[in-house]
Amino acid sequence: MRLTASDGHHFNAYVPESTGPQRGALIVIQEIFGVNNHIRSVADGYAGQGYWTIVPALFDRVRPIWS
Repeated sequence: MRLTASDGHHFNAYVPESTGPQRGALIVIQEIFGVNNHIRSVADGYAGQGYWTIVPALFDRVRPIWS
């Protein structure tokens, strides 16, 4: 997913597919290493429990990790 900041900057976000009954929504914030496999697995775990989860790639302002 691509997001747009209030200043017009575009950045990516990881959004796993949620399963089961919808329980709510969560924003998972990356650690110092960015949106890595560990952070994605945390988001995947919550999505597997029915939460709509998004992980914004906050370091994209410095260097995008994917296009």
